Amino acid sequence: MDLITLQEYKDYHGLKKPDEDSKLTMLISSVSALIQTYIGRDYEGGKTVTEVLTVDYDTDTLYLQNYPVDSILEISETSRYTVDSTVHVPLSYGADYILAQADGALIRQRVPGGLASWPMSPGLVTVTYLTGSAGGFETTVPADLKLATIELVTYYSKEEYRQSKTIQGTSQVNTLAQGEDFPKHIQVLLDRYR
Repeated sequence: MDLITLQEYKDYHGLKKPDEDSKLTMLISSVSALIQTYIGRDYEGGKTVTEVLTVDYDTDTLYLQNYPVDSILEISETSRYTVDSTVHVPLSYGADYILAQADGALIRQRVPGGLASWPMSPGLVTVTYLTGSAGGFETTVPADLKLATIELVTYYSKEEYRQSKTIQGTSQVNTLAQGEDFPKHIQVLLDRYR
């Protein structure tokens, strides 16, 4: 799913002519896919996703990465009663957990004679679910992600990624800082969603 429309991009930059519409449309699709891959989130909805969750601390709530969540198709956790981490026990909605669909929160219900918490250890909870929009949830792209998309499309369309360019007879070098995937002002926006 594209994070912005061509019209949103053109309105932001005050563009009226269709001169570069095909180039911009291609860049919008490519940048949208790049951003969604980078942040690990899909805004289209209606897709089946499997996540293996690691619990590093005592908690009763786990958050799924792609929300809103339409429905849980399958969920299991490593058995609390064995040292074999390959033995998974299916969980039941209502009895073992509940789901806050809008924010993708899995809330553990109290287990008999114990606390309401997920077992701590790597890869103990496996969840397969259907991402939102099918269940009436709107998968709205946040305004700051739209801005990051617009800025990154501009970055590529104006070829700002080039190592050097000449402006009014002066040579400028444009490099990303070591370890950065995007220009700093864009990466700051995107890293909030990782």
